[in-house]
Amino acid sequence: MNQYTQGTPEYKKKQKIMEAQIKGYTDVQTVQEAKQLIRFAYTREGIPLRYTKMGAFIKVFPA
Repeated sequence: MNQYTQGTPEYKKKQKIMEAQIKGYTDVQTVQEAKQLIRFAYTREGIPLRYTKMGAFIKVFPA
């Protein structure tokens, strides 16, 4: 469930977190974006995530 207002950056990050939990991963564009998503997930939601770089792709997984 997403308690953030639709269209805000927090809402988009929460959508990415839910995608990572449901699909088992989510794609991001940069390492910085991955780190911000991981930090947001852990501090705001208590969800541990990790990222890995596979060639040109950066994937975020549940830890």
